[in-house]
Amino acid sequence: MEIHREHDLARDLINSVRTEPGKMIIVGCCEDPLANEYASLGWEVWGYDFRPYQDVRGNAEEPKFKFTQGDFCKASVPPNFFDVAVDVSAIHHFGLGWYGD
Repeated sequence: MEIHREHDLARDLINSVRTEPGKMIIVGCCEDPLANEYASLGWEVWGYDFRPYQDVRGNAEEPKFKFTQGDFCKASVPPNFFDVAVDVSAIHHFGLGWYGD
């Protein structure tokens, strides 16, 4: 599996702010290895994407990974619910019609 440099940077940033598993949200998680990777490490991971989720590792989804297909901007999320928020390459596409939004 090809790992992109932006995923290495995301890992470094996540690990620098949080050493124990917590709650993570990943916006634009399709085709991204981080969701299943961190769920397998004990994190509770929520993923949002306009596109259907594809398991890029070739394994069944981790039980601690919850995926929602839809518009994250319309999600109802309590304040301070997540310990870490990740966007590797999604938000800069919002509103441009790239993903049917």
